[in-house]
Amino acid sequence: MRALSTLAIVLLVGCGVTQVLPPLPEPSHTLETRRTWYVEREVPRTEERVRIWEDGSEEAHGTQKRWYRTGKPQWERHFQGGEPTGVWRSWYASGGLESEVDFGDGLQPAPMLFFHEDGALAADGMGIAGVKEGEWVFYFPNGVVSHRGLLVGGRRQGLWTFWDEAGTKREEGKFVDGARTGTWLYWTEDGEPMATRPIRSSGADDPR
Repeated sequence: MRALSTLAIVLLVGCGVTQVLPPLPEPSHTLETRRTWYVEREVPRTEERVRIWEDGSEEAHGTQKRWYRTGKPQWERHFQGGEPTGVWRSWYASGGLESEVDFGDGLQPAPMLFFHEDGALAADGMGIAGVKEGEWVFYFPNGVVSHRGLLVGGRRQGLWTFWDEAGTKREEGKFVDGARTGTWLYWTEDGEPMATRPIRSSGADDPR
């Protein structure tokens, strides 16, 4: 954001006179709406609001939209002076809500929700500036909890537990910076404990 000009005070020491000058003019800018189209030009593809400053620099400012070729909305995002703000939403091609992410003030945790295409809740938790933070719970389409645990900066940390669609616990162990570590516990589909397995090496897991 550009700082607003303040009143300039000039002290004419020799004459003992204080002169208050008018504020300097704010940097000028224009707002422009840009739209792209699919080849058929029957429905728009994207629309964005851009603020253009007198020096030629640009920043997203306002609502940004994208549509599927069918004309149904794909996502809607909001910016204020180039910074994400408000509630961002995305939709499946079928029209169902896919996600709803609240950016809040960008400093404090705000709710984030994700849905399966049939409308069932897929995941819920908190985030800071659109990045998953804190305790998260993920669900199968039938509503049974799939896995849950802590996310820090969008990466798994600490103890995570995984279940199957019948609700039977199947895995449990720890993550460090998104990678499995230590000794993991496993259960059969009947809920019987299996042999533990130490994790020798692993890459980062997808937190979805």
